[in-house]
Amino acid sequence: MPSDKSQSHFQSAEIHVQEGRFNEAQSEYEQSLSHNPNFVDALIGLGCVHLNKGKLKEAEACLEKAITLAPENALAYFYLGNVYDDSGKNQPALEAIEKAIVLKPDLAEAYLALGFIHYRMGNRAKVSELYEMLMKLDRTLAKQLQPLLEL
Repeated sequence: MPSDKSQSHFQSAEIHVQEGRFNEAQSEYEQSLSHNPNFVDALIGLGCVHLNKGKLKEAEACLEKAITLAPENALAYFYLGNVYDDSGKNQPALEAIEKAIVLKPDLAEAYLALGFIHYRMGNRAKVSELYEMLMKLDRTLAKQLQPLLEL
């Protein structure tokens, strides 16, 4: 359980993220982790901030630690998959995002991410399959895959 100080810094970081202030969010996540280095949600948040800032190695380290501490956390796998994707590592990206779906089958964003990766890998049949699955979960997100089916 996070301490009050750790939780307070975490909540401030989340507000900064929502407002697009990633430097401030990073500072707050780091403060949160200074009070509780094993606070999984803060590790995931910090990993996402690093991902948004293009600091892929730092993002990967945070998310891998989160997974070590909470191997059932679907979001940690999902964001790690995004880090791998941004790093051009298609197969590890697929594996991490697929693991996120196993852990949380209704994580619509994961199906979308897989669709884009499979598209870049030339697997149009899989894109079509993911589109159909995503239509059942989130029609708005599915519309982002639809143009790929027409190419």
